[in-house]
Amino acid sequence: MTDDAKQGLVLPRIQIAHLTTTDGILTELRSLYRDARRGEIQPGDATKLCYLLKTMSEIMTLRAMEERLDCLEQGIAYTPRREIDGEQIQTS
Repeated sequence: MTDDAKQGLVLPRIQIAHLTTTDGILTELRSLYRDARRGEIQPGDATKLCYLLKTMSEIMTLRAMEERLDCLEQGIAYTPRREIDGEQIQTS
């Protein structure tokens, strides 16, 4: 329990973008930048949050690449056909 919660203080709810898409991460980065420029968040905290968002974006990119590679590999494994003289043959 935080000190604020112990004292009965209610903090305002912060609107956070959906972080499941790159657009959501970009929206959050923009918001974070504006908050840092206005002095609503400490530069050190902004840096840490930006690093976390960057890491999330990199993981999303790797995940998308992995899914695409899996689809390509499955496509090759499930349809290993080639044509020789106009006739399709199975290559497995």
